[in-house]
Order: sequence, then structure tokens, then C-alpha cells
Amino acid sequence: MRAILLLGLCIGVSVGAEPANPQPNVLLIVIDTLRADRIAAVRNVAPVMPRLHAFADTAWWFEDAVSQASWTKPSVVSILTGLYPRTHRVQFGIQGKWFANQSPQVDGLPKAKETALHYFKEHGYATAAVQTNGHLQSKYGFGEGCDAYDDMTWANATQVTDHLVDALPKMKGPFFVYAHYWDPHAPYAPPEPDRTAFGPVPEFTTQDVKWREEADHFKPYYMDKILHDMGKKPQREFSDLSEHGRERLRTLYDGDCHYTDREVNRLLSFIARKYPDTIIAITAD
Repeated sequence: MRAILLLGLCIGVSVGAEPANPQPNVLLIVIDTLRADRIAAVRNVAPVMPRLHAFADTAWWFEDAVSQASWTKPSVVSILTGLYPRTHRVQFGIQGKWFANQSPQVDGLPKAKETALHYFKEHGYATAAVQTNGHLQSKYGFGEGCDAYDDMTWANATQVTDHLVDALPKMKGPFFVYAHYWDPHAPYAPPEPDRTAFGPVPEFTTQDVKWREEADHFKPYYMDKILHDMGKKPQREFSDLSEHGRERLRTLYDGDCHYTDREVNRLLSFIARKYPDTIIAITAD
């Protein structure tokens, strides 16, 4: 899977400049399920993520970054440890029991696997994280090495930015902060004005009967297809979406990206005003 990595050094200053502080602040932003192609995307002549695209123009934009796993838990462990999934072995999440012989195992992050949070703390940084994905809760070991690991499972982008704007001024010394934005993960339900930022949202067709009942939630369809493809479910419960139905989901997904773009930019603007000597890395899982 393609990922996106944007790295800004001392926001508001030329990327070639030396940081004034030998221990600059560091902000790592992970945007859950963000496609690499949405940063510069346009829908109905409107840019999907104009603010992050503008940020990318002032930063190093690694267009050939590759995710190390197809889903959040092993991917984020790789981001935080620099290890491949076959090395860190964190594979199993907390999803429900979908079929009879499914493994009951839920992997935690082993204490022996030090993360970026450990590294920065050992080098004199205050460390904090805001986590919105249930697979990465502190009870699974992800809070190790962190002064303040805030589990805000399924919180939206506005809540994440509000929390950080309030919490950052309370941190002492240089800080390393990991912020995980949940949007644009399913269910695709962006708020206004982002929901209709690209015009009216297409409706499901009569072919998409089950989808109309499930509204915008993607998971029932997704799990139905995955289990059928794995041979765990002999009959599909959902028919494939019509192209019109697919376009509805694409539009709502882009609305979530547009919303996240706005809220992440609000955090970046706050950092630029209050902490200009900050290295910022933005990526996806």
C-alpha cells in the first residue's frame, strides 16, 4: 500500500535552515487510512486537501513511501519502532469473532520493543500521545515510555486538535508528541461543510438495497466480502456496490479527508504561532 510522508522542519522557516534549538520539538501526525493520492486530489474542481497540499510544498514530500502493513496495528508499530512486521510480530487486533476457528489472540506491544516515545524520553523530551484507534490503546503496551498517553478511542479530528491545543502549553521542555487522527476511517460521515464540499452527495441506487439499510457504514460490506474471499462465508450477504454507490462512498471519503485537512491545519497553525521551532512529520498507516 502506498503511504504519504510529509516532513516539515521548523514550520514557517526555509526547509534548508538550521533549527535554532539543538533539541527542537517534534510532532508526529498519523492520519488513519489516508490514501496517498488524496493530498493533491481534486473532486468536482475543488481540492480535497488544500491545506496539507500547501504544507507539502514547504516540506519534504516523500512520494514513494510504502506502508509496511495493510492495516493499523502492525503498520503503526513499524512507524514507531522502525521494524518490519515480520520482526516486531505484532499482528493480531481486537476485532470481534468473525468465524469459528479465528485466533483469539490479541497482540500487545512487547516491552522489549522500544518505540520513538522511549527514544525521545531518554534524550530529555517530554512525551505525549493522543490515540484514537482502539487497536492502539495504552492497555496493549503502546503507552510505555510516554508521560501522557491519552486514549481517545474513535474521537473525531476536532476533538483531537482541541485536546492538543489545550495540552501542549502544559508540557515542560522540548516535546515529542504523537497525534493519531481517526478520520477518514469508516464510517464515512464527515460533518458539514465538508460533507457537501464537492456538491451534493450521490445517493445509493435501488441495486444497493442492503447499503441503504446500513447507511454510510462500510464495515458490514467489507467484512462480508473479505470473509467470502477467504472461503469463510459461502454466500455473500451484500451484492457488489453499483458504480453510483461507489461514487457515494468516494465522495463521503473525500469529505472526511477535507474535514481532517481542516483540523490538522488548525493544529499546524497553532504550532506555527506557539512553537515555530518544531519538526513535523505527517504520514498515514
